[in-house]
Amino acid sequence: MKKSVSVIISLLVLFTCASVLTACRDNKNNGIGTNENNNVEAKNEVDNNTFAAESSEKKVDITDKSSYYFTINGQKFSTESMLKDIESAGLVQDTNVAQTEIQKGGYSLSGGFFRDSKTGNTVFSVIPVNNTEETVKCADATIGGFYLEDYYYKDYDGKIEINEGITIGSSLDELEAAFGKPTEKDMRENYENLGILYKYKVGLFQYFEFEIDKENHQIKNISWRYFQNQ
Repeated sequence: MKKSVSVIISLLVLFTCASVLTACRDNKNNGIGTNENNNVEAKNEVDNNTFAAESSEKKVDITDKSSYYFTINGQKFSTESMLKDIESAGLVQDTNVAQTEIQKGGYSLSGGFFRDSKTGNTVFSVIPVNNTEETVKCADATIGGFYLEDYYYKDYDGKIEINEGITIGSSLDELEAAFGKPTEKDMRENYENLGILYKYKVGLFQYFEFEIDKENHQIKNISWRYFQNQ
């Protein structure tokens, strides 16, 4: 009888110890699981904060009409400006071209070259657009596009910029800091003398394009187009 009682007591002790060990193990596992979950949540929070910070970085909104402009020595010209307004910045347009007529809703790809009034050298070109319901002179048309290249700009004694101070010679890093990643990129691998073309495109008549030198990764050419009625 005494032996039976001893066996029962021993079994109870073993059962109790096993229960305690199991409880401890479960608590420990639960603790590890909680830490892992906390770590995952913390990582997700960091990732989300990083994404939010990257998303909030200032970028040019290429869908916004007000983003399409250029400055000449700090003087701003936008899609609301007429070609004749540019002469106030010390650049001139050929008189005969300025008097050329543009039909309503039309534009001219050859009527917007401007020269430095001091040297007579070509500096850049714009695309005159007639957004009115009447025929207008080229000088009275508004700006629907802009083109600046290093071939002409290097001899200009002044400063021409677009958004965020981007100009000829700006770095690729500066471009992407202002505009973000391009919507399209043409490596032009079969053309040794041409740079990489970075395109920020909304549509056929609304975009920015930048030619990047393949060796020094600086901007060689800048162009944008914004046609309101297209």
